[in-house]
Formats: sequence, C-alpha cells, structure tokens
Amino acid sequence: ILPAQEATPDLRKFGVGVSFQPFGISNILEEFEGVPLTKFNFAINATKGFRVELDFGLFNYNDKSYDYKSHAYTFGLGLLGTKRMEANVLMGGLKIDYTLGNETGEDDFGEEYEDTFSRIALGPVLAYEHLFGGRLGVGAELGLKYSSFTYKMDESSMYEEEEEESASFYTDSAFFVRFYF
Repeated sequence: ILPAQEATPDLRKFGVGVSFQPFGISNILEEFEGVPLTKFNFAINATKGFRVELDFGLFNYNDKSYDYKSHAYTFGLGLLGTKRMEANVLMGGLKIDYTLGNETGEDDFGEEYEDTFSRIALGPVLAYEHLFGGRLGVGAELGLKYSSFTYKMDESSMYEEEEEESASFYTDSAFFVRFYF
C-alpha cells in the first residue's frame, strides 16, 4: 500500500528544473543548429490558470583536431494555460525558442573565419505534469514547431553564398523535472 498523498497540493509560485529532448529531431532535420538538447527551465505560476516558462540552454563544442569551435545559446518563452486536477496539471499554449551562436576555425586555405547562425522556432504545445507533494513536478510535453534557421558566413569566406536560410515544420517533445518553492 502506498502512503496517502495530498489530494491537491498547494500551488507554488516558482519552479526550477531541467528539460530534456531525447529525440532532438530538430537537430536531425536541418543542418547543424547548435540547439542544446537539455535546458534549464523556470516556471512561474502567474495565476491559478496561467503559467509562464523561461528556458535557457548552452551548447559548446571544441574539436581540437581541426581547430574548430562552436558556441550557441538558446532562450525560450512559454505562455501556457493550466488546468489542475488534484496532483495533475494539464497545460496548453505557445512556446518560442531563439538560438544564437557562432562557429570559428580555419578554412581550406588556412584563413581564420567566424560564421554566425540564428534560429527561431515557435508553435503550440500540450504538456502534462504530475506533482509529488506540491514540491516536485515530473512531466512531458509535445508540440508542433515552425523553425527558421539563418547561417551567415564570414565576409572573407571563399564561398559565393554568404548566407543560407532554411525552414522546417516538425514535432517537438521533451521530458522535464522541476522543484517548486
């Protein structure tokens, strides 16, 4: 027999945790985007039926064999309506992510370069969270996203094209764990 759990945990104002995208399909669909698969997540329960989520992710890659480095930062914002049923929270709304980064290295002629890239992705999301004792939340989300990706090559690039743009539409998923206080 499991210990009795509080039927409806108190609504906590702030939550801090991590989200993980185990499938990271957005990285597979497009050329390298430098989008981190794990992000820090901050949840703010603004009212009983509305939540704001802020995400932050960091990507850092250094290939010493080829003197190549890549850095990226992702910032996200979620505006979600919430429906609480005892220790369960259903959420739906809109999420927006913005990624900004750069790549540095040497080209085929030994010249140093610094290319930049940016990505914006947005779309609707549905999520579920289960609260354990009102302090720990574990959940998952599924969404549809439209993504626009821009890659700008260094002005000294040996290639004719100095800017590449692409767009995609895909499903996005994540698991998350948060601690509320």
